[in-house]
Amino acid sequence: MALVVADLMSRLPARFTLVQDDAGLPVRIDGPGRSHPVLAVEPDLPASELRADPDLERLLSQGLPGLVVMRGDTVLGVLQAADIVEFGRLNMSRTYREADGQDAALNGEARPMRRRVLVRCRQCRRTNSYDYLLPTARTMCAGGHVLDADMS
Repeated sequence: MALVVADLMSRLPARFTLVQDDAGLPVRIDGPGRSHPVLAVEPDLPASELRADPDLERLLSQGLPGLVVMRGDTVLGVLQAADIVEFGRLNMSRTYREADGQDAALNGEARPMRRRVLVRCRQCRRTNSYDYLLPTARTMCAGGHVLDADMS
């Protein structure tokens, strides 16, 4: 049976703060010295999709402390960056042995994992939910204006 995100979640307390709006939706992750947008994944997401996501390694290297595990709008827990890195290390070792020196994940198709990005707008305080994309300077808020992401 394939691993899913819920299998990778550690029982250790998170080393970051998950900031939520009045409705309980996470709107940002406050890590040591920096805030990040919320990347939310379903608990049944195949763990192999973590390795196939071209953005995840970059985000982790920029300090993203983890992913928020949600079912619908309910927060179930967090998948810490250390757990993601450990899974990648173990998976890479196994893949190299099986593929005789070829990393199948790197030679396969790179694609974003199924995720939601949750960001609160500083201007109207509305929590926005986007599939896949990270907000850019031209991302529109659900309030009808350019999103002013609240990262403070």
